[in-house]
Amino acid sequence: MLKRYQSRQDSLTKLNYNTLNNIARCYNILGNIHESIEYLLLAYEYVTRSTNEENEYLTILPELGLNICNALNYIGNYT
Repeated sequence: MLKRYQSRQDSLTKLNYNTLNNIARCYNILGNIHESIEYLLLAYEYVTRSTNEENEYLTILPELGLNICNALNYIGNYT
């Protein structure tokens, strides 16, 4: 039972991450970088809250962090 629940939770985590990341991409394409950053930060917060050492989403964090850094760099926010 716990394994099935964990599998369902992992699927929801992946779906939520992909949804937030795709919305961020859309805003990025539209040139609204500030809104894109907001969704990337929401995705980062969601994934870090849902991640544990055994979770496959640890591999998402470096890519997501890079996307956030690139967006902030684009608008000149180097801090």
